[in-house]
Amino acid sequence: MIRQAYKGYQGRDMGCCTAYDWKSQGYKTAYTIGVLFSSDQFCELMKSNSILGAQIAHEKLKNPDDSRWELHELLSKYKELISDNKSDT
Repeated sequence: MIRQAYKGYQGRDMGCCTAYDWKSQGYKTAYTIGVLFSSDQFCELMKSNSILGAQIAHEKLKNPDDSRWELHELLSKYKELISDNKSDT
């Protein structure tokens, strides 16, 4: 449900009917959760490996303003780690 609401919101302008504090930690956290769960890749990862998905979410939530931790970069980073671990066994 959260995922559908976020996907439906993308691209819409909030206008002046709301008085959100766009810089508050609460807003940034909620927005980051929306970004995570609107990603098909992240949702598939959560279904297949919830521990790894939680680690990615933790990294993303530690500092949502840090552009180094874009979701696609985090997913790529952890996919590489999974590949390396599978090849080691």
